[in-house]
Amino acid sequence: MDTGYVDMFRAMEIYYKAGFDNFFIDDHVPHTDGDTPWGHRGRAFANGYILALIEAVTKQAKSEGRRPGTLKDWTPDYLVGKLAAHPEPDILPGGASGRNGDVTG
Repeated sequence: MDTGYVDMFRAMEIYYKAGFDNFFIDDHVPHTDGDTPWGHRGRAFANGYILALIEAVTKQAKSEGRRPGTLKDWTPDYLVGKLAAHPEPDILPGGASGRNGDVTG
């Protein structure tokens, strides 16, 4: 869990800043001894980890007086202007989108 190339806490901060209010789906879950073939224990751990990240980011942002953004402000045109004026730290190798900084697609 959280051993890949993405800073999961930073990614969750970006979801918060963008106003993302939908659900997350676990992808790869840890394998544990004695788990079911579907991985019930691993999925329980992964979902708990996701919920803890959401809670940590939300509480930190609220304590700093930051409110979630709105998804309508995160169109490609908005992002290009915003990133040109105030570059965000990269969270993926190769740039903000993981493809040499190309945020438009």
